[in-house]
Amino acid sequence: VASQLFSQTAATAYFPLDFRWVVGRILSRVRPRVVVLFETEIWPNFINSAISLGIPVVVVNGRISEASFRYYRLLPWIFRNIFARISRIGMQSGADAERAVALGAKPDAVFICGNMKFDAVSEPPSAERIEAIRRELLLPRNASLIVGGSTHQGEEKALVNAYKRLLDKKPDTRLLIAPRHPERFDEVEVLIRSQGFDVLRRSRCSSKLKPPASNTVILLDTIGELAQVYALSTISFVGGSLANVGGHNIIEPAAVAKAIVFGPHMHHFKDIKEIFLSEQAAIMVSSEDELYERLRELLHNPERIRAIGDAALRVVERNRGATERYFAFLKDFL
Repeated sequence: VASQLFSQTAATAYFPLDFRWVVGRILSRVRPRVVVLFETEIWPNFINSAISLGIPVVVVNGRISEASFRYYRLLPWIFRNIFARISRIGMQSGADAERAVALGAKPDAVFICGNMKFDAVSEPPSAERIEAIRRELLLPRNASLIVGGSTHQGEEKALVNAYKRLLDKKPDTRLLIAPRHPERFDEVEVLIRSQGFDVLRRSRCSSKLKPPASNTVILLDTIGELAQVYALSTISFVGGSLANVGGHNIIEPAAVAKAIVFGPHMHHFKDIKEIFLSEQAAIMVSSEDELYERLRELLHNPERIRAIGDAALRVVERNRGATERYFAFLKDFL
């Protein structure tokens, strides 16, 4: 991806294995003005070699999870020296900054700059584009759409089971599932059909087809459309969270003011999750039954759907700007 995005402006290469003789040779040949590491890319030999060659090392969008913090503290003779030698460390949150200092970073070298993920969302699709997607997916105008985005094994079945129960009370509801991994598209179609539903695959949508009935689940089997589909949703369930995967990015549906639901396993997005929950900008569920209950409650309360979506958008807007803050402190090294 990087080679495609930056083919005209930068050279790209795989990061070297963290052996001293390997990284020393590469750094001596490349001689960068500064090394910028993202999030938790703490490679002891690489960092020590860079500093030994007089190359400053900077961390941006830094994040230290509780698990990583415990691991680093088990090896203080390695990591205290590493953190103390990093020139500047920009962290996503106050908790991350405190952990960096506890691990040996100099307090005056640590800054709280926020999370660049809030800046990474694309521009929301226009009203015309959203309407075009609705027509392409053959959705009735009055349908409430539940989108299950970036789902993993077990989550599709939970969504389909919840949908089956919802149809008794809200027959105008429709369900769209977007599996995280393309190689699971066929598997998910088989699972949906085994639960008694028909499947309409996005790749086969055609104006010649009839609009899907309530016994049809839409399967998003294309790449790059999920963010736009979130904009069409009434409620967005973000996967990797009922399944113990660690969660996926909830900022995409938040950026288009959607009511967001996710499961309890959001450890890869712990700080973001806590921000949204504290602002009543998302709902966390712990089980398939609770997923059904929360979806049922929301579908019967459009005002609450709107309030959660509005709160989610406010969270995104309030946390934008981290990229500019990181760039501002990088300018000292350029």
